[in-house]
Amino acid sequence: MTDEIEMKPGESTLTTGNYSIEMSGGALQIFTIDANGGRVWIANAGDPQTAMDIVEGLILVETKRFYHPDTTPTFEDKPEETAPVPPFLKR
Repeated sequence: MTDEIEMKPGESTLTTGNYSIEMSGGALQIFTIDANGGRVWIANAGDPQTAMDIVEGLILVETKRFYHPDTTPTFEDKPEETAPVPPFLKR
């Protein structure tokens, strides 16, 4: 990975790639940068390790989809199975 983790002096923000972890009021907030350059909130975490694990997972998914674009999740339209209605629910 070519991105460097950057901690700005005097600030409580850790950034790498399109993701940032910010300390805010005792909680850690995770943000990403959208296509328009705006910040989008992803999640809150209680401790730094959890926040870093979340960001690491997001980066791993991005990397996998970059190298294997055919792994994008797909949803099949399946008719929902209907269970028979019990007699006590019938009118």
